[in-house]
Formats: sequence, C-alpha cells, structure tokens
Amino acid sequence: MSKRDRQDIEIANYFLFAKKKPVLGICRGIQIINVACGGTLYQDLVKEGGFESHSGSRYPRNEGWHRVDFEPRSRFADIFGKSSVMVNSYHHQGVSLPGKGCEIKGKSEDGVPEAIEVMNHPFALAVQWHPEMMFDSEEQVKILAAFVDAAKKF
Repeated sequence: MSKRDRQDIEIANYFLFAKKKPVLGICRGIQIINVACGGTLYQDLVKEGGFESHSGSRYPRNEGWHRVDFEPRSRFADIFGKSSVMVNSYHHQGVSLPGKGCEIKGKSEDGVPEAIEVMNHPFALAVQWHPEMMFDSEEQVKILAAFVDAAKKF
C-alpha cells in the first residue's frame, strides 16, 4: 500500500468514525471509503471482474454514457428522486466486496457497484462517477447539493 493510500484511509477513518462528519466520496473516494471500512477492490474491472470497460475517455466528461440503478428507498433514490441516473465513467478499478457497514446502493447496468452508503452515519455516501464534472446537469447537482446541505447542518 502506498503512502498516499495509507494517508487517504486515515483521513477517511477520521472523518467517518472519529468525527462523523458528512462525507461524499467521488471516484477514488468510493474506493478509499470502502477499503477504510475493510472492503476490497477490483484492481481491474475487466480482467478481474469480467465487466465491461468503464473508462469512457471517448466521451465528454460532462456527458452521461451509462446508467446506474439505485436500490429502492435508498438515500440515492431519495436525493435524485428516481431509481436510475445516467453517469460518466473514468475508472478501471471498483468496489468488489463492501466493507463493514457499507452497503451497495447503486450498480451499473453490467453490475459494477457505483454507489455506496456507510450505514449508521449521518451522511456518508460515495459514488464511482464524477458528478462534479457533470456541472451542467441539474440532476447531478442534486447529490452535490445534498452534501452541502449535510455539511451546513453539521
């Protein structure tokens, strides 16, 4: 494990468990949060998981090109107000087994975990895609706004 990995995991543990601060993990953030909770990753989604490529470098970064389906009655479904959204994708690693207290709440069409929630936490969500790059999407702004609201209430 690299020095950066150890540092990121310590920071995640501090915010998640020591302080219980609102957290929104994005891309590497979902991976760090999952590992901090004791979960595992696919180092290569195609080779290890047999999934399609999720490295969408041929698409504009603000364009959704695959769907994520959420668990009904999940925080994600509540935030987005629907059961699925179109997202961008720029990763070859991903969540394999969820960590302790982490629940997979959204998956891509081919089954890659794309959204997790740390249960028994006021607001700890993580996504594999980049909502911040989809800044012109009113839909994607909803998750960023939910995080900001949670931070204001903290």
